[in-house]
Amino acid sequence: MAGQDHYYLAYALSRHLFSGTRTAVFQSVESALPSMQEPVISQLVIDIESLTLPYFNILERLRQLIKQRNDIQIFIMLSSRDEDLTTFISLSGPFYILSRNLRLPEVRHALLSPVPDYIHSRRINQLDWEMIALLLQGNSLKKIALLQTQPYHRIIYRLNQLITRLGLPSRQRFLHLIHRLNVTSLHLI
Repeated sequence: MAGQDHYYLAYALSRHLFSGTRTAVFQSVESALPSMQEPVISQLVIDIESLTLPYFNILERLRQLIKQRNDIQIFIMLSSRDEDLTTFISLSGPFYILSRNLRLPEVRHALLSPVPDYIHSRRINQLDWEMIALLLQGNSLKKIALLQTQPYHRIIYRLNQLITRLGLPSRQRFLHLIHRLNVTSLHLI
């Protein structure tokens, strides 16, 4: 488990949900990554809202982890107040979204029997992920076309396809979403 609110969540997980099992607690995703190389670890629970890194950076690290170990189940605890953000995180990788509002028995059930989500088959591909990363760095769409050696109209097409997949009504809403992915605290939005 990774998160800043580690005492409460770790206590709940180890004492009430999985009594007698070992639960490792980490302050950050970076500190958890070396332990994820051990084959005995099969699940990672991330309290993404309590971490101090931007969501996009955390998701980038988790995507890299999945490339190294595709057998690990990653659960991301998230408030359900931002549907656009929840959809983006779901499409970012083979992650299971756990509502922070779930009661302990529901969390236990979700961790013990995760249901494959249909969204997993519609994940954001690497080229589109790189396009989002370049947008977050402040690059224009024309600059992205040059960097990805693609025609400008192809970048526009891919961006519109991504916006549609995310269920967003406009580019403006997409820009607001990627801004939220790039801040370190939700109160800065």
